[in-house]
Amino acid sequence: ILMEISSMSWSYFWGRGQETDGEQKLDSGVIFDHIREIFEDLPYEFLSEDGLVEAIYNAVNEDSYNFLNSDELSGPMAEMDTIFDEIYLEVESHNLNQDFSVELSGIASGHHRKETDIRGRDLDVSVTALCKPVLGSFGFSAPEYEISGSPKDYFHISDYSKN
Repeated sequence: ILMEISSMSWSYFWGRGQETDGEQKLDSGVIFDHIREIFEDLPYEFLSEDGLVEAIYNAVNEDSYNFLNSDELSGPMAEMDTIFDEIYLEVESHNLNQDFSVELSGIASGHHRKETDIRGRDLDVSVTALCKPVLGSFGFSAPEYEISGSPKDYFHISDYSKN
């Protein structure tokens, strides 16, 4: 990217910078916006850390039906008499070390398989999206997903045991 920036017209940057006492000032926002414009015509996305978290969150929610019907959730779903029709996930955390990971968790819900007007048992769902570096330290691949789930417990046996 630095080579691309050095070959650009600096007058373009100066024309978009902030003006201070008759002189224009180049700031990080102007550079970030220009680099983002360069990537518009390329098959890559130039995102901030928060932008990458949001992109992963949106991709997971748009593809939530496939997550709900994944092999990883079929075992826990088989333990329950519920027909699942929706899943709701929220971002719990994200981490940028050597890889970039986003932890999402939430609940899948639906109705009882024999009684459609009765709510079924919920399923706790956890999704980890992992993006591995493919170009330097900050050029990441598309996310790979690890999915897990377990029937949601609304009570513990210890709540009903006699002391």
